[in-house]
Amino acid sequence: PSRTLLPLSTARSRCSSGQYRGDFSCIEWNAQALFCVDPTRRKAKMRYLTSLLGRADAVLITEAHGTPGWHNVFVPPQGTSSWWSAGISTGHAGVGIVVNSSFLSKFSEPPSWKIIWVGRAAKLVLKGPEGNLEIVVAYFPTGVEVSEADKYGALPHLPSDSFPELRRQMRQRIASSLTSRSNALTVLAGDFNYVPTDSDRMNLNAIAASGRRDKQEEAHFQAAVSGPHGLHEMFQQEFTYAATSSRARLDRIY
Repeated sequence: PSRTLLPLSTARSRCSSGQYRGDFSCIEWNAQALFCVDPTRRKAKMRYLTSLLGRADAVLITEAHGTPGWHNVFVPPQGTSSWWSAGISTGHAGVGIVVNSSFLSKFSEPPSWKIIWVGRAAKLVLKGPEGNLEIVVAYFPTGVEVSEADKYGALPHLPSDSFPELRRQMRQRIASSLTSRSNALTVLAGDFNYVPTDSDRMNLNAIAASGRRDKQEEAHFQAAVSGPHGLHEMFQQEFTYAATSSRARLDRIY
């Protein structure tokens, strides 16, 4: 959408420091390849994205897939703007944020998009008369065996031979990128690929909770991210991931 650029002095005068104080609604969606090759599936996913934007100010998308080239030619639903970060290939990772123009109009400065981890974490910063808002989308690594694609974007001098270690690195990188709570309201949402409590993963074969193995990861999240930045989960109890032998609550908003 078109935007009238204000003189810098005017834009600053219309901004207020501190946390955003207005209303805000968002939805996190693991799209499982929004930019899929099959045109029929892609159109269906775009229709669903449009329906989500009818219910929220912003939609945070994980597993978008795609490429920088696809993102450059992407036309978002009418009345919205979008920002993306692609993974190493069309079939790996990818995150994005799509925001309704009516919500963006509440902010006087142009949006700022910062990549935290290529294809896996990024944040959109909005500043205006009702304060500052940063929206962070994250898709944490997971799988059976760590591949070179999984390590794409990791720091070469740090160990990255396991998914827990990659997720640890990503939590630390997100923590270092967040704005102080005195200067902005932070919303962090995504597919974390580990669970915070024992009961958040269920083994269907044993009919038993099996989330205890993620206890150390949640402790690190609380110590590195949640505690220092004052983040609190917008709790919903439903499982967000379903497999043949398990259910888990992997997608969360803080």
